Amino acid sequence: MNPSNLIPAPDTIPVHWVWFQVLLIVTFVLHLFFMNAMLGSAILALVREFKADRDTEAMNFPIADKLPYTIAFTVNLDEKL
Repeated sequence: MNPSNLIPAPDTIPVHWVWFQVLLIVTFVLHLFFMNAMLGSAILALVREFKADRDTEAMNFPIADKLPYTIAFTVNLDEKL
């Protein structure tokens, strides 16, 4: 028995290479968008936290609720080359 017969032959993906280029550019732009939202909201929450007003604490809670989701979107849309 030949062990090379156990390994399946790789199949080509029946899509033109332009699709992959378009998807790469779109996901990279989305990654930049979510990275900007994540970093900007984290910096805003940090600056507001150092002000220590009662109004700023109320504004930080919605940011703190949404920040894990923006981090997850940013990481999952990371460009894999």
